[in-house]
Amino acid sequence: MADTIRTLAYLIASEFQNGQPPGSISPQDMRDFLVSVAAGTVSTSRTLTTGTTFLSTDRYIFSNQSAAIAYTLYASPVTNQMITVKDIAGNAATYNITITGTIDGASSFVLNNNYAFVDLIYNGTNWSVI
Repeated sequence: MADTIRTLAYLIASEFQNGQPPGSISPQDMRDFLVSVAAGTVSTSRTLTTGTTFLSTDRYIFSNQSAAIAYTLYASPVTNQMITVKDIAGNAATYNITITGTIDGASSFVLNNNYAFVDLIYNGTNWSVI
């Protein structure tokens, strides 16, 4: 963990010049990076064509479905961990994308508009749409 903190401190120090952050690192990117470090994960993106359970390292899921598809959120997320699911096939109105897990108090969330996406954040109890 000490090496991770030193690396993070070096990255932050090298990115700030004259007290101003450069345009290449957004506050959201920094927050995502810090959540990944805290969770001991590295955020990834995947393009999926079949249903599956998300991995704790997933940050962006691009759904390229040719039939209705169901995804399951992973069992042990870290508070403030985020995941985005996007219909890149452009056919979610015909082939719905169902995400199962406790989301805003419901047992699932359905994307049913073409090219739709949803951003989810884990609040320590369940997932919330943001």
